[in-house]
Amino acid sequence: MQVKETLAAAKLRCQLIYSHGQYLDILPLRASKGRAVEFLLDKYHFSPRNVMVAGDSGNDEDMITSHARGLVVGNHSEELDHLKGRPNIYFSPEHYAAGILDGLRHFAII
Repeated sequence: MQVKETLAAAKLRCQLIYSHGQYLDILPLRASKGRAVEFLLDKYHFSPRNVMVAGDSGNDEDMITSHARGLVVGNHSEELDHLKGRPNIYFSPEHYAAGILDGLRHFAII
């Protein structure tokens, strides 16, 4: 993989996250959506039961598998299918914003 090799040769420590079969996120090694969620839960003492995160692609996976309640909307990419059946992750049949509202109802947040 040329991108990974080029970054390693430049001594850049980062992670590569592919999504939708066409996008590439290059993040610092210690940065991610999931770590950001965990930071906010800890900093503000939010109960994970009262926080829901939503996503639709591979770059959302670590956020969806964080301690917060995870929602995968109906228009998600196949990259997230392997999360089906995991506790605390709901796959909504609804797409886009309707999926988010469905998830909020599913987790009894609204």
